[in-house]
Amino acid sequence: MSESLPSTSGARDTEPAATWQSSGGGHSGTSYTIISSAHHTSNVRYHSGYGRLLRNRPRWLAVVVITLIAIVAMIVFFVMWTPAWSRGIGLSWHWSIYDLQMNDRVVLVDGYSPRTFYGVNLETGRIAWKISGLKSTGYSGDITGFVIMTADEIEVIDPTFGTVMATAPMTMQDVGWAGNGMILTLGTLDKSMCGRRMSDPGRCLWTADNVKLTEAYGTENQRFVFGDGQWVNTGDGVLSMATGQPAPFGSDVSSRPLAIYYWGSTPDRVFRVVDQGGYGRDYGYSTYQPWDVSTNSAISPAVKADRIAVDSKLPVYVATVVGQSMDAPDVATAYSWQTGEQKWQITADRSRSPGEFVGGKYVMPSKFGTSAAQAIDISTGQATLIGLQYDDFDGVVQGFVITDGGWTAHAYDGSNGFARAWSANQPQGCLRVALVDYGVICAGETDAWVRPI
Repeated sequence: MSESLPSTSGARDTEPAATWQSSGGGHSGTSYTIISSAHHTSNVRYHSGYGRLLRNRPRWLAVVVITLIAIVAMIVFFVMWTPAWSRGIGLSWHWSIYDLQMNDRVVLVDGYSPRTFYGVNLETGRIAWKISGLKSTGYSGDITGFVIMTADEIEVIDPTFGTVMATAPMTMQDVGWAGNGMILTLGTLDKSMCGRRMSDPGRCLWTADNVKLTEAYGTENQRFVFGDGQWVNTGDGVLSMATGQPAPFGSDVSSRPLAIYYWGSTPDRVFRVVDQGGYGRDYGYSTYQPWDVSTNSAISPAVKADRIAVDSKLPVYVATVVGQSMDAPDVATAYSWQTGEQKWQITADRSRSPGEFVGGKYVMPSKFGTSAAQAIDISTGQATLIGLQYDDFDGVVQGFVITDGGWTAHAYDGSNGFARAWSANQPQGCLRVALVDYGVICAGETDAWVRPI
């Protein structure tokens, strides 16, 4: 998603990379084994006092062995309970964290203009590159390129090395989306849409009329690009993001009187979305209907939802309706993708984190005072509680459920029955937990720390 600020041009300064190192602690799952062997000694002749010492096996030797075992056990416990956080990287929670979805790389962005962009390698603990002095109006990207828009030009940055891969003069444009080697720009005056290649950002491959996409509560605003970057909602219907050619579905995309658009994280799980109010959650509600993109027809009936969770490998999807007041719970309902049949329904306290599928189960927040999260069996609706009684559910990273109680972060392994994989006392000064593809970032007022998953 893009971010917009008032636009003014600015200078760009580049500084050498800085480094930071990993501090103490060990890695989760580390174990220590003491191997002992007993030998029959009746036929062994000892020719010194050491032989008599070993035969007599004095009491102090047993005490030493037991003490060593206890020390090793304490070390193992400490290692598993307190996995290593990185040393502070000197960046605070005021900075935005942009996950490039390349496992070990994120971009940290200063919230004030002129902005500073840091490319951080979370695995090696190295700030790989830094770009400062840019008065940017927006940014977006992935592993193929990180796009920065200013008042008078567009730059495509190599996310690994921070070098400029391409640049072009550009005015009156915002970044709507960037990924898969492509850029979507939105005109600020003529309300046009333009598809560009990252390798040649100054040229439009295709253009289309813009379309205003309002947001339902708890969903991403302006869902232009969907289907893993394959399609884009425009005022001229759904187009191919790569070519601008019309898709075999989606000619009814519109803003008035009903906002109609299409959305799906993968090409084989696409919904037709209708915002019944046309202006977002305060004036109506949204319906989501599974859609066959090859025949341009409905697969199953539409359902009311504020949030949708779907996994192309599973036969169900989950629609969540957010409580209408602070005291009202969220209601999550599982439906068959093919028939629309309701499979189960469950309530939970409101949370800033939407539910996700993990290991064939649907993980969502629990009712307050029971546990941090619950894993719902997609067939039966039976819930397995995850985490401590008053902890918060932060989300899911690489199949691990992350919770925290304000002082300690916990990870529960979805591939092992959601058993606790590790717990880590949060660094002093940590104010909030953020999740990225690589692991957990604990951000404070003046610093931030990283814990790999």
